[in-house]
Amino acid sequence: MAEDMIYKPREIYTRFLEKQLHEEADKWFDDLAAKANVNKDENALHVKAYQAAKAEEEAAEKKAKSGQGWATFMLVMGIIFAIVLIGIIFLVLYFTTFKKMKKERADILEKAKAKTKAKLDICYADVAALNASFDWNMPCKVLEKASTLLELDPTFKTERMQQLIVGYGYQEDDNYLHSVLGSNSGAINGNPFFLERVSECEVRDKTYTGTLVITWTTTSRDSDGHTHTDVHTQTLIATLDKPAPFYEDTTRLIYGNDAAPKLKFSRYPSGVSGKSEKEIESFVKSKVKELEKQEKKAIKKGENFTKMGNDEFDALFGANDRNNEVEFRLLFTPLAQTNMINLIKKPDPFGDDFVMVKDKKITSVASRHSQSFDYSASPARFRGFDVAAMKQAFVGYCDDFTKNLYFDLAPIMSIPLYQLHRSNENLRYGAYPSNFTKHEQETMINGLDPALFRPKDASVELPVIMKAVASTPSGKDDIVEVLATSYIATPQVELVPRLGGDGHTHLVPVPWVEYTEVQKTSFVGVGEVGSSAQEAAEKMAKIPAGQAHYERGLVSCYLGDKPSNAFAELRKVF
Repeated sequence: MAEDMIYKPREIYTRFLEKQLHEEADKWFDDLAAKANVNKDENALHVKAYQAAKAEEEAAEKKAKSGQGWATFMLVMGIIFAIVLIGIIFLVLYFTTFKKMKKERADILEKAKAKTKAKLDICYADVAALNASFDWNMPCKVLEKASTLLELDPTFKTERMQQLIVGYGYQEDDNYLHSVLGSNSGAINGNPFFLERVSECEVRDKTYTGTLVITWTTTSRDSDGHTHTDVHTQTLIATLDKPAPFYEDTTRLIYGNDAAPKLKFSRYPSGVSGKSEKEIESFVKSKVKELEKQEKKAIKKGENFTKMGNDEFDALFGANDRNNEVEFRLLFTPLAQTNMINLIKKPDPFGDDFVMVKDKKITSVASRHSQSFDYSASPARFRGFDVAAMKQAFVGYCDDFTKNLYFDLAPIMSIPLYQLHRSNENLRYGAYPSNFTKHEQETMINGLDPALFRPKDASVELPVIMKAVASTPSGKDDIVEVLATSYIATPQVELVPRLGGDGHTHLVPVPWVEYTEVQKTSFVGVGEVGSSAQEAAEKMAKIPAGQAHYERGLVSCYLGDKPSNAFAELRKVF
């Protein structure tokens, strides 16, 4: 598909693009297999032989466990009844029959395991070259081949970030409790975007609960003058709010465009996904009444909020906090409104699951479907020994990757003005202060063993947030200062007074955890080595596990609590 614009993104995807993307992924895998000289038919026979050997191994293992069980039973019975004749019989059976059976079945199992391994080794040999050819960014290349509208970057280049910062006013996140786990960047008709996965820590109150059971007695006299004593029981409950860290990983899309440069708004899912047409109509009517009230209040206050005149769009898209009616209407033409309504109302593939926020020249989209999808495209997920299963995994992942990314971009592509408003490619935005963006630096840092960064005494069960706070270019590499933050968790108990049914105040023990923030500064080297995934894996095997990380042609290396020449030594490996 080679068009300059996608005027109806949802319709184009369901009618044409979805099939083209699937076929392109299918062809991409077949080309890889052909270049690797994989004989699919021969591999299928070898896989079948392996599966048969595996079935034999499982049967032998079952028999071996059975033989072990019987032998143990005979030995135990023989020991228990050793003082009588029946015990001697059990021991004789153990030493003459069941011990021998146990050994024979164990020998058969070992031979079956060896046979299975040999068959599996043959399967892996069939596809060794194919496994070596998988690399990062292949799903991105599949998407690019299917549509020339989208440009995707192999890595998040500094030029792309500088374009967003200088050209569109984007501000990089400097919150030390936020760290980038991964990112994908690119452009739509030259307008830049990136998708980021961020690990976030927020300190907020957590409610702790404690209980105390109290008892007391009361005495009463009945009508006959008899005295009765009653025992009462009550469970007192006390709560306590204390600050605690909460962790969450979130994915969002950031997009820069000059269209409607003063406009700000935010919209959230309408909640109509999965509802019938009748239910949606009822929802729209109810929402329109609310908007009419809001419009009247705005007029009285001299504000400029007015409905668009399209009840469905007004109710389903929302964005009632918009600050500029003229620019909002400029952006949301009748076609844009129709596109958004179709995106929101149609349940396939995701329905209305997205938040959309515009802040002048920056628009962000966060969807529910992207929160649970892994965009890393690691080649490890495609490797295997069965060509048919590998193809299914590769094509299936490419289908999911492109669908998830496309429908994060769909709200943006639903606005024709965004596509018509092209970035000025002749503008120069100046130099970025380091060789790699903070996004790439933190992605590569998070690929290292977090235990290396953990502050002293920090609780091992809590995550460590690693933030790139500063970097110094060293030739083509960056030496990055990393601030790692975690917490010491200390159990505490606080006595909270509660009035009981006995008329007395009791101290209810409430267990809680005191979290003390601790930090550690370390240094990491980040550089570009350009190796393939397979070549890098062979070279990385020479480095202690966790101390270096490779992906997408980039490598990172832990340098300790001060810069060292360890990164230079790592470069020699490559």
